[in-house]
Amino acid sequence: MSIYRAVRLVVRPATLAVWGLLLFLTPSHDAYARSPGEAAYASLAVRIDRIEELIASVEDLPEWERDGLLFRVDEEILALHDELAALSRSVPGQPDSAGTHEPAPDEALRSWMDRALSLSALRVSGLGERIAVEAATYDEFSDSSDTIVSKAFVQELRRTRLQHLSSIAGQLNQRSTLGLPEATKIRAQLDETLDLGTERLVGQIRLDAMTLQDLRRRIAADPTDETLRSALRAVERKQTGNLETVGGVIALLSQMGRNTTELRALQAQQRGLISAEILDSDVFMSLLGDRLQTVRESSSSAARYGCCASWPSWRSC
Repeated sequence: MSIYRAVRLVVRPATLAVWGLLLFLTPSHDAYARSPGEAAYASLAVRIDRIEELIASVEDLPEWERDGLLFRVDEEILALHDELAALSRSVPGQPDSAGTHEPAPDEALRSWMDRALSLSALRVSGLGERIAVEAATYDEFSDSSDTIVSKAFVQELRRTRLQHLSSIAGQLNQRSTLGLPEATKIRAQLDETLDLGTERLVGQIRLDAMTLQDLRRRIAADPTDETLRSALRAVERKQTGNLETVGGVIALLSQMGRNTTELRALQAQQRGLISAEILDSDVFMSLLGDRLQTVRESSSSAARYGCCASWPSWRSC
């Protein structure tokens, strides 16, 4: 059941208890009456405890209430990462052997960063499972309102999952700067998730691009076939969602210092935004390489069958 459908609430003790915890996620006015540092630390301690309590309470809720609560939990965890990042940048520095001052977070801040990292890793796994469950409930080529709502929900889950991955990557980079122990296991999980996810996404986009070309050729031959037009709309919606996800993946990979040339070229090629991306020489050369390969294949076919091969238009890719 998606978050858009989870709008009903049954007044029951477990529900009231869990939602009552959400009131504590927003710091009270009294907390800020103390010094900024003390108030921030007190707020963090309360918020992290409450988030963990909420996650532990999810199993006590009926299934259709869980999505809304977990969406709120995701918001709080992501905000928590931002607050921890700001705090870690403002902690007093300690002189190192070179005489420079590097931030030296205290034990409490280190512990909270560890807990925030674990919370995001947990949600990345949970969101992946939830995406798989929801995606299995609808027909990819259906135009029903339920299918459209479920697809929108899945896209929102993917966006939230990418935000958690970005927060994890950001903290891993920050831990290195702060001299904190390397979260080796979580970094390995992040690398594996990104590697497999990126390859799957690239393959799916290219496969759907071929499907779109085939559907358009068939529609050109039979413009009155509504089944083909319905299938075209469904694949176009899917491709649009995947290209939106590519944008988030590119930002995440850039954050991690990885090469994104191939992904940006693919995004430009499929969106037809050549004019915007052409300023990047690496992207341009990648696109040009794809064009030249197409020309070579077309020329080979022309020589084999005795027909003329023409330069393919940029719009056709």
